Amino acid sequence: MHFPTLIVDNFFDDTQKVLQVSEQLEFKDLPHKRWAGLRTDKMHEVNPSFFDYVSKKITRLMFPSDYNNMIWHVEMYFSKTNPKDLKHPDWVHKDEAAEFTSIIYLSDHSCGTDICHLKNTFDSVPDSFGNEQFKYYRDTSAKEPKTKKDLDFKFEDTINVKGRLNRMIVFDGNSWHRQQKFSEQDTQLKQDRLTLISFFHQISTVPNTNRTNFPMTEMRRL
Repeated sequence: MHFPTLIVDNFFDDTQKVLQVSEQLEFKDLPHKRWAGLRTDKMHEVNPSFFDYVSKKITRLMFPSDYNNMIWHVEMYFSKTNPKDLKHPDWVHKDEAAEFTSIIYLSDHSCGTDICHLKNTFDSVPDSFGNEQFKYYRDTSAKEPKTKKDLDFKFEDTINVKGRLNRMIVFDGNSWHRQQKFSEQDTQLKQDRLTLISFFHQISTVPNTNRTNFPMTEMRRL
């Protein structure tokens, strides 16, 4: 893994302006999804200036000495899940296509993110579990499959990050993780849980500049 797990409170200077951006967008039940809830279209397509601002802000956090020389490929979406949605969002998974993932919580829900580890280091997760996840979230009539319980049994939660308005968590794309279950207090809020999710798929320095220094890799060089 190249990236540590980071938690940053008060990420945005003005959350109201960020919420205004989200309110101007359409949240969709995308046909290719493997997640609970609704997402917007990619932010670089619907609001390029906002996308550029946020992605640069995250990059400055991760590479404070090199951000001016960085280039990156990022998928960014606003996402909504409803506490009363029967499609439980706590499915353990990786963001394997991403170098690292950023989640910014933008509502008052305490429902956050758990980073998980296999109970047995040498255990594996069959590809079929991922296929079941696709089917479960795409088919509105599908019941939670037995493989979900089998998957839960393989893992233990080792980092528990509670949701908090304007808090961000960043973690390596190879980290197992899942959304936490909604609390009773969350269901009483009578509103959707809103997040801004960014998947950094590629990140490197501009050609003919210094090589990219990844945090975890540099730490282990000593």
